[in-house]
Amino acid sequence: MKKLLIFLLFPLSSTLVSQEFSTTFVFKDAIGNQDSIVVGYSPLATDSINESLGEKKISETEIDTIFHVYISNVKVKYYGDKNCYYEKARFKTKKKYAKLISTKDISTWNDEYIIKVDVLAKFFPITVFWNKTLFQNDTLLNSFIISSQPGFWFDAVESPTILSINDSILYSPDGSKFLCYYDSIQSVLVPIHKLYICFATKDYAFSIHNDQVSDIKIYPNPCNSFIRVNFQQESDYLLEIITLDGQLVRKEKVHKSSTINLSELPSGVYILRLKNKNSNFYYKLIKALI
Repeated sequence: MKKLLIFLLFPLSSTLVSQEFSTTFVFKDAIGNQDSIVVGYSPLATDSINESLGEKKISETEIDTIFHVYISNVKVKYYGDKNCYYEKARFKTKKKYAKLISTKDISTWNDEYIIKVDVLAKFFPITVFWNKTLFQNDTLLNSFIISSQPGFWFDAVESPTILSINDSILYSPDGSKFLCYYDSIQSVLVPIHKLYICFATKDYAFSIHNDQVSDIKIYPNPCNSFIRVNFQQESDYLLEIITLDGQLVRKEKVHKSSTINLSELPSGVYILRLKNKNSNFYYKLIKALI
């Protein structure tokens, strides 16, 4: 396994010139193997290879199936109880740019705003490093890395790691079996796990979170066919269950502890919202075959 020198962690070539920025993220597996990618933002970014930005395809023969990190066009969504799903990437590259995010309205996003990182590894957990000082300015203040596909209310499912606050994360797919896909590399079918990087200005706001409300309890989670919603004090709420792409799949009024039948819903990750005239309560709900 080729070892990369640690000076890649803080490259002198990182730039913030003419509305473009790039830097290096370093990945280290559980036995010390290292790899890296170069990522950044540019108004010229696309969801394909832009050679004018220095983006180049790498061939499958260049990929080490023991440990390799690169960027592709593949997004991974939750597909029930499948461990992974198969998709052939259109491209694989070690350098990729995305557009800069300055709005909370994720419905206006497209793939040009998301850097989709492929992590191919035998030895987990993986530690990811970056230079947080590069992100401590208004232009990049709310940039983040996350293992959930960014989309509608994605930050209710998982709290993003803010690049200006942290300088590393520890990533393991354990318990997140749906965050991988299979690809054919060097004629071998291998599972590949995903991380996502987005560059966001100070104006981008993470407004949806897993709220903790002391007088409301929702269980079990993960659930199978039913959930129980318990209130310490009776109150009139509208209960809504919403998919991660914003589709409302269930709505009913509740005013006291109730059992909710979810047997008709397919397995997946949902947002449960309880709202009344005074507040909104958001809750991540996982429905699975248990």
